[in-house]
Amino acid sequence: MTNTNSEKDVLTIPVLDGTNYSEWRVRMTILLRSKELLDVCEKEPEPGVSASATNRWTKASYDAVNIITARVSHKVFIEVIKLNTTNSYLLWTKLKDKYASKKATNRGRVWMDLLRSSYQGNIQQYVTQSRKIILELESVGILLAPDLLSFTILGKLMGDPKVHQYVELLTLNEDLVGNPDEVLSKLEDFHNNSILQELQPNPLASALISENNSGPFKITHYCANGKHNTKCTNHTRGECYAENPHLRPPRREKRRRPPPNHNALAHVSTAQALVTAREPVTTMAIHLLGSPYGISSHGSFMANWPYPSPVANMATSVSYGPFMAICVLGPSWPFTSIQNP
Repeated sequence: MTNTNSEKDVLTIPVLDGTNYSEWRVRMTILLRSKELLDVCEKEPEPGVSASATNRWTKASYDAVNIITARVSHKVFIEVIKLNTTNSYLLWTKLKDKYASKKATNRGRVWMDLLRSSYQGNIQQYVTQSRKIILELESVGILLAPDLLSFTILGKLMGDPKVHQYVELLTLNEDLVGNPDEVLSKLEDFHNNSILQELQPNPLASALISENNSGPFKITHYCANGKHNTKCTNHTRGECYAENPHLRPPRREKRRRPPPNHNALAHVSTAQALVTAREPVTTMAIHLLGSPYGISSHGSFMANWPYPSPVANMATSVSYGPFMAICVLGPSWPFTSIQNP
């Protein structure tokens, strides 16, 4: 491994600032083990070994101290390391006693970190913060019941309406809340799915509503009050009609059936008609005097009349329109057609 790669590996380790010892120790242990330097940090040099073995241990100890001191803050360096820059075992042990012992000061510090932790609207940041605190609790010997720790983590999310319903579903799963790490993984999945929903292109036709049929409940999400609902899975914020009302297509007006023209199309079951003759008697006029459809003024229709004889009044039943027929109740006179004059 080149020196450049070794420097990059060291830079991946977070700087120890006194509040992140658990994470720092795990990652530093991995790095030291990969470089075969962990033994000189966890074991003292064996007495009575050869000079060459002592020299090898000393050389490895220097390398380990060099890596450790490169990833501590100025405050930690002054408080812990000071002049202890030659023995990696003593340095490693001193850091552990300072930040990972079960002293009341360490336990109190970690417990107050848990109480002070809060959700600031970013699920991923909150999950990372919670994982860090869980490691710190374990390092100082604070052992909480797993379900109580899960409820403590979830309880800090209840004030957010975006995740309130999802958190309630998690709390109902007894097997899940028994594993705080699994609870945090579920929160991460929820966060990642929310991001995918924001990026996923969807048809504009569904730009105000989304339904989720997965799980035991059917959850319907709406966009309203000029705001986009991030839980909607079928459109993006840029396609949301609630935030972008100018994108909404114009509504199609329903085609309405035109009202019937009773003056032109009269379906009369019973009517009185007066048939009169004209000079020359080539046509006859049928005047509708009334009908059950409430025609107030009489209608007038013309019929071709081939005979020159006058006729008398007669009562008829008239149906004009789609059911055109004339039934003469008096003398029957033939005529060829009926038309609107």
